[in-house]
Amino acid sequence: MAIGMPLKFIQKAAKQQSITWLTAVCVFIMLCVLSLIIRTKRDTDASILWVDHTYQVMKTLDHIQLDLSLPTTHIPGELDEQLKKFQTLIGDNPRQIGRLLKLRLHIAQADQVAAQDLLGEMMNEETTLLHQRQQALNHTRKVSRTVLYSSLAAAFLAMIFLLYKIKKDGDRRRAAEQRLFTSESKYRNLIDNVSAVIYSTDMEGYIEYASPGALSLTGYSVDELKGKRYTMLVDPGFLSTIKKHYEQQFREGVRETTLQFRTITRSGEYKWVEQIAILLIKDGRPSGFQCFVRDITANKKLQEELEAYELKLKENQVLLQSILDNTASIIYVKNLEGKYKIVNRRFLEVLQLKEEQVINHTDYDFCDSSKADEYHSMDKIVIQTGRSIEIEEQLVTAAGPLHLLLIKFPLRDDDNNIVGISGIATDMTERVHSHQQLIAAKTESEDARKMQEQFLANMSHEIRTPMNGIQGMTNLLLETKLTPQQKEFAAIISRSVDNLLVIINDILDLSRIKAGKLTIEKIDFRLQDVVSNVQSLFRHRINKKGLRFDLDIDSAIPEWLQGDPHRLNQVLINLVGNAVKFTEKGVITLKVVPKEQQDPNQLTLVFSVTDTGVGIPEKSLPHLFESFSQAGLDISRRYGGTGLGLAICHQLLSLQGGDISVVSTEGKGTTFTFTLSFGCEEVANITRQITHSLQDFAGFLTGRHFLVVEDNPINQKLMDYVLRKTGAAVTLADNGEQAIHQLKANEFDLIVMDLQMPGMDGYETTKYIRSNLRLRTPIMAMTANAINGEQIRCLEAGMNDYMSKPFEFKDFYTHIAELLRNPSATPTPHDPSKDTANPYSLSLLEEVGDDEYLQDILHTFLANLPGQLAELQSACTEKDHDRVFFISHKLKGSCGMLQAVTLIEKLSMIQKLSKEKIDATEVVEEISGLFKELLHRLEKENLRFSGISNEHNK
Repeated sequence: MAIGMPLKFIQKAAKQQSITWLTAVCVFIMLCVLSLIIRTKRDTDASILWVDHTYQVMKTLDHIQLDLSLPTTHIPGELDEQLKKFQTLIGDNPRQIGRLLKLRLHIAQADQVAAQDLLGEMMNEETTLLHQRQQALNHTRKVSRTVLYSSLAAAFLAMIFLLYKIKKDGDRRRAAEQRLFTSESKYRNLIDNVSAVIYSTDMEGYIEYASPGALSLTGYSVDELKGKRYTMLVDPGFLSTIKKHYEQQFREGVRETTLQFRTITRSGEYKWVEQIAILLIKDGRPSGFQCFVRDITANKKLQEELEAYELKLKENQVLLQSILDNTASIIYVKNLEGKYKIVNRRFLEVLQLKEEQVINHTDYDFCDSSKADEYHSMDKIVIQTGRSIEIEEQLVTAAGPLHLLLIKFPLRDDDNNIVGISGIATDMTERVHSHQQLIAAKTESEDARKMQEQFLANMSHEIRTPMNGIQGMTNLLLETKLTPQQKEFAAIISRSVDNLLVIINDILDLSRIKAGKLTIEKIDFRLQDVVSNVQSLFRHRINKKGLRFDLDIDSAIPEWLQGDPHRLNQVLINLVGNAVKFTEKGVITLKVVPKEQQDPNQLTLVFSVTDTGVGIPEKSLPHLFESFSQAGLDISRRYGGTGLGLAICHQLLSLQGGDISVVSTEGKGTTFTFTLSFGCEEVANITRQITHSLQDFAGFLTGRHFLVVEDNPINQKLMDYVLRKTGAAVTLADNGEQAIHQLKANEFDLIVMDLQMPGMDGYETTKYIRSNLRLRTPIMAMTANAINGEQIRCLEAGMNDYMSKPFEFKDFYTHIAELLRNPSATPTPHDPSKDTANPYSLSLLEEVGDDEYLQDILHTFLANLPGQLAELQSACTEKDHDRVFFISHKLKGSCGMLQAVTLIEKLSMIQKLSKEKIDATEVVEEISGLFKELLHRLEKENLRFSGISNEHNK
């Protein structure tokens, strides 16, 4: 009975729904029929109205035609009324409106014939319209009848079908009721024996029916449960949840719900159950619940164990995935078909793929076929051999090439069967790059060593070319008649030039200093000369600042020592220079004392330079001898400097086996102390350098004929002057071609050959002289290059001796005299580390002493410069980079004497651009203005020297 009630309810509801649906269909059909009838009636009435309207138009036309036939000279009132009525009737016909306007015009013009013809046209059109509208009316009536009959037939058939359906549903209902009655006892037995418990309650939750299975589930019999509230069987902890659940089901009218909760049996045992509750409806209102209860205690326990296992598994998976995603290596797992099952984040980042593009896909899905074939072959080897393999691989990514060390190994199950392949790829890009950088650095280092000689050659040439002039002019100045003070000043300039030669050489050869390859000489010198030179160099600055300079040399020190006076001079100049710079008042003391002598031929001296200057902060002392280190930022801003001097001193002393230390108190002064060892053999055993004066060479060189091949006009004049002072004859050649022309026409005792010239350089010219002219005339090479191997290259070309610019006159005279005595003699090896250079200032022109000679130099410069500048501009316009280079080189050599630093820098830039075949027009235009300013200044200087010369002539 409990199961029969809901079944009947369901069947009744189904039958009611079927009848309702059929009734709705019939009503819809009737409404459609009614709508068609109304629509047909409306269309018919509309057609009738249009036919009647046409008749009225035609009738009005007849009246108008009749009125026009009456004799009249104007439009009668009746005719006018008819025309207005006609116009109203034909308002929807544009053509008739047009004809009506023409008709009024004809009537106004009394053109009866045209008016009658136009009325005929209008009548014809209305007749045509009447025929069309009558046909439309007949068609509408015919369609209306057809639609009406069809609709009535459809409605009749629908009613017949509805009646049939109702009858059939009644027969089916009666048959179903009979079957339900017959099988109700069968279902009762089924319910009583089913494992689930079935019970029903009223709306208050009191049990009305319970199946026999309730006893085994709850421990209560059916009779004990009837009339009791279901809450007695619920674990108190679930009561609140269950009440809310079924209240919501009742409130929302939910037909069926499922809920799991824990019950308590008669014996106090707790069991998990699953309950299906169906809301019962009676007379359209809820009357209670029909519930089906199943014991799920065993399933629940299994489910809890499974959930705990899954939770643990999930935690392990999350942990494993976290490890995989945060490792820097690429990790993946494939099955035996090559499909990816696991990939980490790094894998996706490198290949720039999404997980769905990789998981359950093979390499062929996102790699090119050749790469996929390679991976497949490696996988096959791992599967077949059962061993891991290790390979290096390069991947091309958006961020650049990636170098990987890939290890592939098989994955096995518990039975040791291979079930997949795993790969771990470690990024070793940085290691590869480091290796490549090491190789590149090694190559670059080797290239740098090869280029260093050329770089030093270029630098030496550019610096030494102007330096040759200042050294030569200073020596010439010393040979003129000077006052004692002028001679002292000139001597200081000469010594300063010597010091600059060493200092600039250190700057050019800084790499040699750092590599410990700087050459240290061991020659005889007087310590008093070195110290006096330092004292003289700073005397003017010391006097200007009002300082006192104390010199204390121990009398036990021998007069002559063996060592490197230039390096000692460089260290002392640096230390005394710093003392002068940082001392505003007080005393500067240079003290030299010997240490205890153990070797009779070796003497160690202790030099100390003490000042009363600003001092050095204690924190700066440990870093004082480092390159580019200074005592502080305020010291740098106030006194300037690069902080390189003390570092060079330290390195120079270290190379000679000495050391240096400093003691300083901020605000009180500083003491630098260094030790250095020298040889001190007996004077009788020392071979002294023989100093020759100009008179020693004059007799030997008088009457000799020299060919000077030099492209720089300033250096031409210098060489010409130096040689003519000895009584020699000089012929000048600007380049190799002119030199060959002179050699073909004249005989010379010696050739002075510059190496770098436009056209044929010194090497080519020498080879031509030796090979083509077959002359054995001695050739002295003159160059500003100061690199190892230059002398060998000169000798290989056929030259007899080699000197670098700038040079000492006595050295030059000595070399050419030796060549003239013995042309085949092997020249003394030249140490290019001593050659150096320094830019000139205009003030040197005033200190030469020979106004006529200096005026001649200025005149030559002023005469040649505009033409050279114009030639440079022309070469730049024609993009002749080689000519641009040589012209700028010549100009730079001339500007070096004049301390035109800016022009020298610009000309160097032009040379660099021309070497790289880059247009230098902008820089050439820029220096044009600078040259104009220089020319203007030199013209004033020339006038000044002219005035001095005139005064002397008077």
